Amino acid sequence: RLMEEQAGADERRTLTARARALEGFGRPGEALGAWQALARSQAGTPAGREAAGEVKRLAGVLARTPYLGLSFAGESLTVGAVVARGPAARAGLRPGDEVVQLGAVRVHAPADLRRALGAHKPGDKLAVVVRRDGKPLTLEVAVGAPPRSDKE
Repeated sequence: RLMEEQAGADERRTLTARARALEGFGRPGEALGAWQALARSQAGTPAGREAAGEVKRLAGVLARTPYLGLSFAGESLTVGAVVARGPAARAGLRPGDEVVQLGAVRVHAPADLRRALGAHKPGDKLAVVVRRDGKPLTLEVAVGAPPRSDKE
């Protein structure tokens, strides 16, 4: 029985540390998954109730976080990948497009784009100007929220 209690305490500490580290590294969706796992494994305990509170808090944070669903090739603004059925894909962005403007803000680096996107919220509609095949193209994207990670 003592060994079972120790194993439970170890699991609690590990999942808590993992969830906090993931959030600290800017991966709130994965942190949410770790908190969900802890809430399930510790249901009915003080640790489980604390984890459930963190699940609720992070779910709210994620719901307010703007998301386009794309990644860039290195530190450029050339789209490397587009998440299937994500906001960027629905707007028509493709790998190889070079993002030059988001809304009213011209962007020169991924950090510029993150700052410009951070001024918006899920549901906002923005014009995105890309360079495709050497020509400018304006697309309208409906900003989304990051998908939830329920893999834990």
